Amino acid sequence: MKTSLIIMVTMVTYLVVSGFQYKQIEDNKIVAIYLGVNDDGLFEFKEENNEFLYFDDAIEELESDLYDEFNLDKKFIITWEEELVLMNNDEDSEMEVVIYKTIINLEEVEEY
Repeated sequence: MKTSLIIMVTMVTYLVVSGFQYKQIEDNKIVAIYLGVNDDGLFEFKEENNEFLYFDDAIEELESDLYDEFNLDKKFIITWEEELVLMNNDEDSEMEVVIYKTIINLEEVEEY
């Protein structure tokens, strides 16, 4: 218990000193095919090189509704931002820093 408390205090101190609680890393953009929402509630996309991308969230202002089955298997240009977030690990109650990906723009690619 004492070790966990020391680790948590150290992490929080580091985050405060570095000026980060929720800190944007960068914006990213890629073209991928939308596969739907997976069992973990993540938005799942597949790139042309068969690599999978998973996103935690999407802003409400997107033109395409990712919960609509009509958008499955469509190709999109995806722009997202990544944030470092301090989260509680359910397994051992340890705090950990994770990358949280939010889709901020989604443009359908028209196939010709």
